[in-house]
Amino acid sequence: MKPRFSKSKIRWAGSVLRNDESNPADLQLAHDALAYWRSAHEDPIDEMMRVLESSPIKGAVIASRLKRIDTIRGKLRRAGQHHELDTMHDIAGCRIIVPTVENVYQVRDYLSQQANVTKMLDRIETPKSN
Repeated sequence: MKPRFSKSKIRWAGSVLRNDESNPADLQLAHDALAYWRSAHEDPIDEMMRVLESSPIKGAVIASRLKRIDTIRGKLRRAGQHHELDTMHDIAGCRIIVPTVENVYQVRDYLSQQANVTKMLDRIETPKSN
């Protein structure tokens, strides 16, 4: 099935939503593209939730979320930063909270075996500066 909006149209939508002076017709099309792009993340997040729910870790708390549309628009407009809609990394996310640090590494190993994970960051070993 052909996607309703191309990646270049999604990028265009982000630039329209960033600009307060866009015309109403462009704004409507940009909102439609944003809603489409956000919903395109639902199936991957559902798939990852199924993987996490089958995790062998007892006592884990699992949650997921899609970033709200107003939050996406705010991130596109954030001063001093430049975000493109088609490359925004945190539109969807899953979280698993486990009882111990050892469990964190067990989940990492489990995900490496069960899911098509292309990148993992170890924030225990290399924490963010903030």
